Amino acid sequence: MAAIAPVLSKDPADLSNTIHHSLRDLARFKDGLRKHARTRVDLRVHGAVPFGSAILLDHRLPTGRIQIETKPYKAGLQRSFAFEVMRTEPDGLYDVLSASYDALLDDGRHIDAGQET
Repeated sequence: MAAIAPVLSKDPADLSNTIHHSLRDLARFKDGLRKHARTRVDLRVHGAVPFGSAILLDHRLPTGRIQIETKPYKAGLQRSFAFEVMRTEPDGLYDVLSASYDALLDDGRHIDAGQET
């Protein structure tokens, strides 16, 4: 928290509380879904700090895309930027990012409602 909080212009304790509340809200949301939909939501936490948040869109398919959002140092939450990466060649940046985010997810610890983070 001490390393990330200044980037977001937040106090480390406040950032930690915000994360805990968000995780609890997401777990409650998941629990409120129908059983079939609930199986499609996977909440995980990890101690790593990736260089950006990613949305993986069919990333295992040849036409997949990866959208990454990141925030410049001390620029604040409203000054983030995003970019999209598509596969243009085998073993290029797309495949590196895809494997990296898959590993990040695999290394994460599952979170369920009522579970302490």
